[in-house]
Amino acid sequence: MNEEIVTIEDATTEDVIGARPGDYIIWEHTRQRGRVTHTTRREGIAHYLKPDGYWVAEDGEWLTWPEADGVTITIHRTVKEVQA
Repeated sequence: MNEEIVTIEDATTEDVIGARPGDYIIWEHTRQRGRVTHTTRREGIAHYLKPDGYWVAEDGEWLTWPEADGVTITIHRTVKEVQA
């Protein structure tokens, strides 16, 4: 069995809700305040989807948050292919 990594860049809300436990998610929020750019980055392995639509890690820390301006989400998914 081979494993391939599929990357979904600039993931949409539908992509995020369609994520799976085990997906590696990177959530970045960038905003400008005056002449300073602020970037917050959260990343980790998705464990479960909360009823309000965001993913959390195994320890309960949130990985995604509902959409806001300046948010970029990347999902890395392992796909297993069966070799004959």
